[in-house]
Amino acid sequence: MLRSEYQKLVAARGRELSVAELQAMPEEDLFQMMGPPGLGQRKREWDVFHAERSGACGYMCDLDHHPETKGVGAGMLFPVQLTHGTICTYGEAGTWRIATAKEHMCANGFRALPATTTKGVGICPLVPVLDSMNVSSQSIKFMSGNGMNLVTQTAWMAYVLSNIARIDREHDAS
Repeated sequence: MLRSEYQKLVAARGRELSVAELQAMPEEDLFQMMGPPGLGQRKREWDVFHAERSGACGYMCDLDHHPETKGVGAGMLFPVQLTHGTICTYGEAGTWRIATAKEHMCANGFRALPATTTKGVGICPLVPVLDSMNVSSQSIKFMSGNGMNLVTQTAWMAYVLSNIARIDREHDAS
């Protein structure tokens, strides 16, 4: 799944490669081609950051930012989503991978993957619509980064709705 996601990102950048060339390409080379020129440099900086912390696993970082940038850091939670989306997850023994578009949706509270469903609550109805329309990963990440977190939005709505008092217009008229 990840390899096909990377191939779509490479194709979206206008790289003129055949499907066979993309499939034969080592994953590190594929990664270099899927993003802007500075992406590889920032990834190497995050690799050093990762190694300096004794290879701590289970954290995420945004490869569109340098590790030492003020206000940007790595952590156990999904970073703030902007309109790009090169979120990298580091695992054990230096393993890493880029978050998919549907993982970006999950971070905002959408049930976009089977692992996020529970009994009686299935995949979000928006997901099959996006799939049927062949919406690109970049577009989904852009929409996800421009959106609000569903959990936060729901909590705000619950707060507002629970603090609304009905106005008795007949009583106020007299």
